[in-house]
Amino acid sequence: MMNTEDLKSRLEKYFKNELSKEEVKQLLLTLEESDEAIVGGVIDDVLTTINWSRIDVLDFKKKGVFDRVRAEIAGMSGVDNLNEERAAKRHFRFKYGIPAAAVLLIALGLIFYMKREAPPMSRVVQQDQQEITLLPYTVATLILENGKPISLDDLEEGQVREVDGVRIEKRKGGRFYFAYANASLHSLAKRQVFKTAKGSSAEIILADGSVVKLNSASSLSFPLIFDNTRQVDLNGEAYFEIAHNRDAPFRVKTNTSEIQVLGTKFNASAYPEELNSEVTLSEGSVLVSSKKTHVRLMPGEQAIVNSKSGDIVSRTVNLEEMMAWKDGYFRFTDQSIKQVLYELSKWYDIKGVEILSESSDRFSGSVRRSQKLSDLLGQLERISSLKFKIVEGRVRVMK
Repeated sequence: MMNTEDLKSRLEKYFKNELSKEEVKQLLLTLEESDEAIVGGVIDDVLTTINWSRIDVLDFKKKGVFDRVRAEIAGMSGVDNLNEERAAKRHFRFKYGIPAAAVLLIALGLIFYMKREAPPMSRVVQQDQQEITLLPYTVATLILENGKPISLDDLEEGQVREVDGVRIEKRKGGRFYFAYANASLHSLAKRQVFKTAKGSSAEIILADGSVVKLNSASSLSFPLIFDNTRQVDLNGEAYFEIAHNRDAPFRVKTNTSEIQVLGTKFNASAYPEELNSEVTLSEGSVLVSSKKTHVRLMPGEQAIVNSKSGDIVSRTVNLEEMMAWKDGYFRFTDQSIKQVLYELSKWYDIKGVEILSESSDRFSGSVRRSQKLSDLLGQLERISSLKFKIVEGRVRVMK
């Protein structure tokens, strides 16, 4: 068994195409027999130090992907067939519950293919497309208590603006902060609405110092000052970091439930078009209530609230996966391509989806958000049997 430095050296040489076919074969077999923690750390080190933008496709799982990528590597570099019995002897799991060897082979295979043999990414998705892109800047709006919308797109970091008695500030890190410009205007009853457009996320600092990061196409209704009851209303998805205040509980209301906390970190997803809303706890403790029942969550747990029945089901989840959107990733858990495209449509302005060829492929893991939808679809093509074409804002799925 190789030590970590030797393993790292072999992986770096693989990326540079400096290994013989026998050395590649031995590397893959060694990885199958190595300790999970060691392999995971070495993979992270190599992907970071190789001076690339860290692999675009991460941790995908679908039936047959191990054999597909292994065959692709073998076909390109002349590697002999791996010993099936030895390769199958130990399939430990890595990150999102995926066999570690499959994760590594995906990483190696995709980088190998993209860097050395693949056509440019823009050519992966068929050329007679009309591109769907994300704007390179944040699109957010503040709707004042009088109903007046204020665009925040052109507000630069450090800049302050006053509109109708409201002070609007963009602080360090791009976080927005709003307050009354005149103390005599303070009102507990009046509320503002902070909205993100489809394809944008943005952070807001509330009057008590709590920080809320809104996902794409989401909105938060909030007062500019709090009293002993801190309450906001959420439509869409947001991650909350709540300032602790024993005397003033913090409440988040959605269309299906109410979340009550003292000071904690959690994610809430409550898009109105979805049957279920979700509350996922990162730190502290929260009480999730519906019209029918309630449940208290501990860190690492998620509550799923049914909007029709009011039933609440709790479960243990992978926090890294659940919070992936905050770091620029889409997350998938055993989802069909139709479900995957629905998640993508929360960010990209997809007018519709046409499934021309049914597929049994299921996707789990995370994929990095890209400015162009075609780039992201190209990534999905590389790990599935599907092909995609964008026509007049609609996505066609074919084989």
